[in-house]
Amino acid sequence: MDFKEIKEFVYQELNNDHSGHDYFHALRVYNNAKKIVSETEDDNINPKIIYVSTLIHDCVDHKLYSDIELQLQKINNLLKNKFTDDEINEILEIIQSISYSKHNILSNINAQIVCDADRLDAIGAMGIIRTIEYGNARNRKFDDETDNSTINHFYQKLLKLKDLMYTNSAKKMAIKRHKFLELF
Repeated sequence: MDFKEIKEFVYQELNNDHSGHDYFHALRVYNNAKKIVSETEDDNINPKIIYVSTLIHDCVDHKLYSDIELQLQKINNLLKNKFTDDEINEILEIIQSISYSKHNILSNINAQIVCDADRLDAIGAMGIIRTIEYGNARNRKFDDETDNSTINHFYQKLLKLKDLMYTNSAKKMAIKRHKFLELF
């Protein structure tokens, strides 16, 4: 499937982001998912749903948008006539459920792969850059005594992600990236 129109939509939505959730983050998550899919054997995997979900997952992020319903409507309009209603519903469910802050336990393999692909971009060198970028965009202090500092984000989330991966492929990829975080 050609994702050109979806990529153009994501570019328009996220290109001006400076919090680490930009268009290029979406592309990295998409590429992570492609690798995970290629290394995961499961008859329930639907690459089309996974790839679209990875590209648009931050287009409904509450950190970026105040009107999530409007964002969901935009996405629904983008996907109609390209996907079945069931596929659209699954994509919308995935992108609304994978956030770390929601503490969801995912049982759907497609959602698990999207979640793993996103979490992989939050660790390692790119995760460090994105975390600092997010802190700067939110005017957070890098290191102070509050729980809201950028450095605390490493302890509150990033250093936990390696052990929260679902797929074997992502677990292997996370080990190297986690070691880089520890070195940092």
